[in-house]
Amino acid sequence: IMALIEIMLALAGIVALAFVIFGSYKFILSQGDPQKVAGARTTIANAVVGLIIAIIASRVISFIAGRIG
Repeated sequence: IMALIEIMLALAGIVALAFVIFGSYKFILSQGDPQKVAGARTTIANAVVGLIIAIIASRVISFIAGRIG
């Protein structure tokens, strides 16, 4: 079960990284439009928060798995 959770957290990290890249492309293509820039920044910020959560969750799961077995 722990291995499955680790795989799911790794996938979450990959998806978050993909959203950072997607937000970066949105930012580049916004051409200075304030609404598009704000949307791109929101996408990037949310992706970074998701990435941080995935990293912390992975560390917590690794710590718990180390204590259990």
